[in-house]
Amino acid sequence: GERGNGHWDVRSGEDRIRVATRYFWQRNELQEQERIRTFLFTDRAIYRPGQPVFFKGLVVRGKGADHQVVKDLTTSIALHDTHGEVVAELAVTTDAFGSFHGTFTAPTGTLTGVMRLAEEHGSQAIRVEEYKRPTFEVVFDPVSGSPVLGEAVEVSGAATSYAGVPLDGAAVQWRVLREPRMPWWCGTYWRSVIPWGTSTEIAQGTSTCDASGHFSLSFPALADPAIPKAADPLFHYRVEASVTDLNGETQSGSTGLVVGQRRFTIDLALGEGLSRTEADSLTVRVRNLNGEALELPASVTIERVAPPGGKLLSERIWERPDGFVLDRGEHTRLFPDDPYDNETDPMTWPAEATVLNRRDVRGPLPLDGIASWRVGTYRITVSAQDSSGAELMVGRTFALYDPDIQWTGFDAEAMHVEPVKAQVEPGGKAVLLLSTGLDKASVLMEVE
Repeated sequence: GERGNGHWDVRSGEDRIRVATRYFWQRNELQEQERIRTFLFTDRAIYRPGQPVFFKGLVVRGKGADHQVVKDLTTSIALHDTHGEVVAELAVTTDAFGSFHGTFTAPTGTLTGVMRLAEEHGSQAIRVEEYKRPTFEVVFDPVSGSPVLGEAVEVSGAATSYAGVPLDGAAVQWRVLREPRMPWWCGTYWRSVIPWGTSTEIAQGTSTCDASGHFSLSFPALADPAIPKAADPLFHYRVEASVTDLNGETQSGSTGLVVGQRRFTIDLALGEGLSRTEADSLTVRVRNLNGEALELPASVTIERVAPPGGKLLSERIWERPDGFVLDRGEHTRLFPDDPYDNETDPMTWPAEATVLNRRDVRGPLPLDGIASWRVGTYRITVSAQDSSGAELMVGRTFALYDPDIQWTGFDAEAMHVEPVKAQVEPGGKAVLLLSTGLDKASVLMEVE
């Protein structure tokens, strides 16, 4: 290797900085060696003592990306117990396809646990355990309706034997875990200050299966008081139940439901870009928080928007401040390319034109006249109201582009690149769509 000292000397006017550094560089002449690998497969992951263990192996030889099967190779497979001792061994020979197969018997009268099938060039772990087949299962019923945050939620389930016999009188122990979820509408601020993903037990209790094997429980869907309502969070409640029959066998089951301040969600089948030559409709779905479809009409408005002043600004390096030292005019004079408030958020951009306004939308929404819409950034706003008067409004922005017109469409980005076709045949031509919101831009493209 080579070792030495060096420095950088940078000058600009009367300013100068000198940075010393050390380097170490070693030339490695590596030559990849050909090697043999054996892949082992078993019919199951866990066995009881005395059960047959069926295995199959595949032997390949290769270097780099070039591989081929190894045929007519005679080798041996050994079964190692939990202590690593060989308890059985079998000689095998690969066939014309480089594969072999065989059978071992899971050992009895020894310590159970993780055991291993091993060949010179590969191995596979299995478990050998004394276990009983379950005789019944615990299944929860789907939670219907739209549960309300802060109110009681009823959950029911059943314990039934695999023979179809209900477990009358079986004891039920249950508990409820709450976990805050971070929906897309929360925004980046709440994502950074709230401890999402932590589970808390909020309720527990006991119950008994009736003559039909059914049981029920109730718990209050309490919100986490540490999370502000302004974050508009969702809470996932996981209900776990353990049922013990009269013979002492215990089986468990679980279900989950989502509750939030809003009672339903609006889903838009919309990516960040929409081709005006290919798209002819947009799907709007209204669902409750547990994914069940709701028959609620929606109102949809689509507007073409543009950045304030018609100029694309740099992305923020830091979060938007909660207070301002400079006024907007002074900030713009000193930092003409940086945002002052929220000018980089297309949702706040002023509308240039309304291209679509529909009421009573259910399902697919025809995009009438989209072929004549101007390429650029658009804002879609969807609102709906349920029978209780709860109203929800969601908004998103998207880029309308034309694959035949380069450098247009994604004008909210300094640089946007995406393939026109996701897959290209070998020897074919890859076509990329390039777009920028800058008036003048130089592009350096490298293909590897």
